[in-house]
Amino acid sequence: MSEDFEMMGENQVNDLVNRFESMLKNSDQLYFDAEELEVIIDHYFDIQDTAQAEKALDVAFHLFPSANAFKIRKARLLTYHKAYYEALELLNQIELI
Repeated sequence: MSEDFEMMGENQVNDLVNRFESMLKNSDQLYFDAEELEVIIDHYFDIQDTAQAEKALDVAFHLFPSANAFKIRKARLLTYHKAYYEALELLNQIELI
């Protein structure tokens, strides 16, 4: 994750997050590629804003419903909410793939 920040640069990550938050605020429909959404979600995890991470995950699953990278992040979010069994079940599903 920190590699993503180094590759993009802090200003680029902030611009990306601002674009995402603006989309939510204005109820716009903007496109983010999978890597951009990974960076956004990881940013929210880093600042421990699980509510925003969950919103970003919802967008990610809408655009990329079968992407394992987002399923792993969803499992991480579940652990923040102490839903350990559900997180483990999700990780087991990913392992079977």
